[in-house]
Amino acid sequence: MPATSTTKRVTLKEVAARAGVSIPAVSAVLGGASTTVRIPDVTEERIREAAEALGYIRRARKTTSATRPSAVKFKSFETPKRTNLRVVVIGSCDPTLSEYSQSTNPWDHDIVGGVEAALARRGGVRMRFLNRRRIGKPPMALSEVLSMVQNEAADAIVVIDMDLCEIVSMQVPELEATGLPFVIVSAGPLGSPAANVCYDNKAAGYQAAMHLISEGHRELTYLAPIVADWTELRLAGAREAVRVSGLPEAAIRTVPTDRPELAPARDWVESKSHFDASVAAALADINAGFRHCAVIAMNDETALGYLYAAEMSGLRAFEDFALVGFDDIVEARMRGISTLRAPREEMGREAAFLLHEVCTAGIKRAAKRICLQSDLVVRASSTNFKRHRL
Repeated sequence: MPATSTTKRVTLKEVAARAGVSIPAVSAVLGGASTTVRIPDVTEERIREAAEALGYIRRARKTTSATRPSAVKFKSFETPKRTNLRVVVIGSCDPTLSEYSQSTNPWDHDIVGGVEAALARRGGVRMRFLNRRRIGKPPMALSEVLSMVQNEAADAIVVIDMDLCEIVSMQVPELEATGLPFVIVSAGPLGSPAANVCYDNKAAGYQAAMHLISEGHRELTYLAPIVADWTELRLAGAREAVRVSGLPEAAIRTVPTDRPELAPARDWVESKSHFDASVAAALADINAGFRHCAVIAMNDETALGYLYAAEMSGLRAFEDFALVGFDDIVEARMRGISTLRAPREEMGREAAFLLHEVCTAGIKRAAKRICLQSDLVVRASSTNFKRHRL
């Protein structure tokens, strides 16, 4: 129903709560608030449906020279001024299977595929993929890979690095020293100015918590065996959803309470997998008598660990508790775990489009950031909960 002088105007916050997304996402779709946020089509449709159902009316805005246009979605990779562009894509695709999983980490694989697909459609581009990952050894240092890039006579570089953002940010000067246009794809926003495509972890945490709250849960557990930039952003998003929903801060608790922090300077070697660490943390908390009605796991590997621990403790999967993870790995689909799926292929495509802009416009140090949000994939793990539903 259209708003009148006597009708309360529907707010962006209410639309966000109904759609289960962040307020900035709603603002980007309905208000054209940002040029750097890319919203997946499925999420955009859900936002518009929520707005229509609530009767949302966009406030009129004055058009000034400072008004920013709505987000533009690139439809094609246009022919740049340069032909026969030689692009080197640097990533860390793991050729081995992990202890807990029968599939490899999807992040780099899917992003690389998105980059290559977008470049291949263009024609006149020669691509070369350099893998930093080595079996049984730490990944190659970027300096080592860049020395290989010189032998490739490259014209441009795409770096895909899902490491801690603090580490990735420190690599920007090294890339600038090559004198080549470059784009970095990272797990979160970088602190250094660079052409950057990243993932909105905070919005993903908000979506996860808002989904569980909309299912009737009023007590949430955030399971994160480690402290890293992306785990804390997801936790911050979940806390924001709790606050927006009018619940007390204590409505969400973190397990375990003594989480070790991943040092930015560490070698990429961990004593425990996320799966093993989450099993140990969940078992300790369950044995201490804590009841978990709704669990947000920091990723799908952790969600699988919680599921294993819960079943070991005699809990019935998805009936005694609800569970949401992140990443949408194959095992999460097989076990029916609800998850937040990052638009990994789209991140790769956006990196290719941004690289085109950098090459054609000569933007070598543009602090342009494209931050994409995830899609909520709802499965049995968050909808079959019955015993403690409020």
